Amino acid sequence: MIGGCSGSGHAGTAPSQRPGARHERPHALAGDPVLELPKVGTLRARCVGRSAYVLEFRADPATASDQLSVRLAGHEVVHRQLDPGQSATVRVPLVKRVVEGGADATYATPPIELAASQTSEPYEVHARGTVRLGDAADGLRHCLIIRASFRIAAHSHTPGGF
Repeated sequence: MIGGCSGSGHAGTAPSQRPGARHERPHALAGDPVLELPKVGTLRARCVGRSAYVLEFRADPATASDQLSVRLAGHEVVHRQLDPGQSATVRVPLVKRVVEGGADATYATPPIELAASQTSEPYEVHARGTVRLGDAADGLRHCLIIRASFRIAAHSHTPGGF
């Protein structure tokens, strides 16, 4: 599910131990793009300037801990265990995109690869995919999820399970 979310105040984030991941506390806004990954967590994009956007992953608060891995340009920038409801952020640099037809150039992130898994009894859930964030080109510095592709798979630990 992609949509807006009515956040208020600051989003709590935790620092990562990897280079490229930053401790950020950008404001959550009602217009922030949100992508729900059922039983795994939520991705939220934040526009924090013209040079980078922030992608936040928040583990589902109603499930077990998540193992999260984020890769940019083939390099792992986040690899950590998240407790239910805990989040991790990564600052992603922007690249200029030239729009066909002579329109003004816009900005977007390179593909961001994300893998998250959550194991609990009696099942485990794995989500893997890519997302790209881009400038909404509305002059208001809004960003969008311009492309997202995820596969979510559940596996039962019990005989005869789903």
